[in-house]
Parts: sequence; C-alpha cells; structure tokens
Amino acid sequence: MRGFLVVLIFVALLAAAPFVAYQVWGFDVRVWAQQFLDQDNAEQQVETPVEEVVAEPVGPLDWMQDNPDMLALYTADAITPQRYIEVEQLIEPEELLNPGEALPEADLIEIYAAARAPARMIGYCNEVLDTIGNACDVIRTEVRDNRDGR
Repeated sequence: MRGFLVVLIFVALLAAAPFVAYQVWGFDVRVWAQQFLDQDNAEQQVETPVEEVVAEPVGPLDWMQDNPDMLALYTADAITPQRYIEVEQLIEPEELLNPGEALPEADLIEIYAAARAPARMIGYCNEVLDTIGNACDVIRTEVRDNRDGR
C-alpha cells in the first residue's frame, strides 16, 4: 500500500508541476513555451507567398467603385440613365399651342405634341434644382392617348 501511495503522490506532483510553475513564475512559463513552439514552427514552416492587402473602403460609397451600374445610381454629380425623375402630366393638345396659334391636322398632333412637350416640361427643372438636384434636363417625352382616345 505504501508503494501505491508513493506513486500516487509522484503522479499528483507531476500533474501539478505546470500549475505550480505558473503560480510561481507567472506568464514567463507561457512565454517560454510560446517561444519554443514558435521556434519549432519556424523550422517546419514553408514560405508562403504574401497576399496583397486590399485597403478597406473609407467612405460609405467606396464599395461601389468596382461596380459601374451601382456607381451610376448614386453619383450625385452626373446625370445618368439610372438616375431620373419621371413626371407625368395629362394635357390636351390645345394647351401646347401658343396664343393665336391654330391646332394642326389630326395626323400631325402626335408629332406636334412630342416637339412641344420638352419646352413645357423644362419648367419642372427649377423645382428639381431647388429641392434635390444639381442638374436637370428633359431626356425623353412621350405622347399617348388617354382613355377617351384623345
């Protein structure tokens, strides 16, 4: 029984040795062990190519620099096809006439309306420039009949 007790105490001391060393020498044991492991790893480590570090975006919209479609949507200093304001206005052909001007023939009313509509719509640019825009232009106008066929 005495031999068993000696072996048990020896195993307990052996198991407790790292904890005792840690308490006595503090972090030095851990630092020594880490240095030993680093040295061992350095001998086994094969040199790997260093990857280029990509800079993280600094501004909130920098992530779009590689995506021209998204950049066109959010670029505030350019008019792009992706950024537009649509204004729909129902008007009679007579409202496009200048004072004293006669209504053109029925076959030419669509062409006449398409030619005169941009001049009427450009008036909305002042409102756009005063509120949300820094540039304004009428890009497209469209003429179509209403429900009544007019």
